[in-house]
Amino acid sequence: MAVHVMGTMFLTRELEAALAQRNHLTMNHRDFVVTWLLPVSNTGPEARGCERSWPCVCDDPGTPFKGCPYHQMVPRLELLAERFGPPAEGEEDFLPLFPTINGDFVEADNMLDLIEDLADRTGEPLV
Repeated sequence: MAVHVMGTMFLTRELEAALAQRNHLTMNHRDFVVTWLLPVSNTGPEARGCERSWPCVCDDPGTPFKGCPYHQMVPRLELLAERFGPPAEGEEDFLPLFPTINGDFVEADNMLDLIEDLADRTGEPLV
């Protein structure tokens, strides 16, 4: 669900979602804001430099809404830390934000299949 919400709210393509890393996100827990460092170009998906942020969009932050980017990423990052370990202090963190079960990057074609499957499950038309 997190990839669907984040991809929709941040208007990312499947390649951007597939190449996203845990270190591309900044969580502001005081203000309930998630910031994603995104590519600055469609032709260079690894050329990061554009930050976009979304605040909590819940009516009541104490009752998280499934479509809230902030509240989708809190448990997502906890799951990544539980499964693959927390980011090491002072070291680069290259863990994919939406990894395979083994912690590898998902291929862009497989990410597109997942996005289409999620859209189909939610009743959204595929164009």
